[in-house]
Amino acid sequence: MLAAMYRRILIPIDGSSTSESGLDEAIRLAFLHDGVIRLICIVQPQPSSGAPGANCYFPAEIQALLFEHAAELLRNAATRVRANCIAVDSALVEAGERSFEECLAAEARAWEADLIVIGAHRSRDVRRMPMASPAPNLPRGVAVPLLLVREAAPKAVQPLVNSWR
Repeated sequence: MLAAMYRRILIPIDGSSTSESGLDEAIRLAFLHDGVIRLICIVQPQPSSGAPGANCYFPAEIQALLFEHAAELLRNAATRVRANCIAVDSALVEAGERSFEECLAAEARAWEADLIVIGAHRSRDVRRMPMASPAPNLPRGVAVPLLLVREAAPKAVQPLVNSWR
């Protein structure tokens, strides 16, 4: 019997439509390979600005709101995955001084992911991807395949009545 290739699928989510497209593809793959999905949401610190009035907010409150929003994204995505009868777990990752790519690589290594699925925000993100590297900014030493998923094209509007012209 042939062993499933992608049993442990890692997907970073951010609530964008491309992230949703990536999640849809991860669900399809997990279903086909009897896999499990790990959702991660990486929260990066908000930069402070020297602009006038920029310090009129409370950074701790903003950071708390970011974490609250990220936790909600993870709950909603996990519900979608479970609705397809696929095992799922999730992690909220605080980036600190690390980049998105460093956080993603660390999570992939720690969780022993077989595949990382990422929604590409622009079609040129996919076209620009170098063939020699799994990801342009993913640190070396991460031997995990990366699947970039383009955002699904909007469906064409079907006319209500067919024309005979």
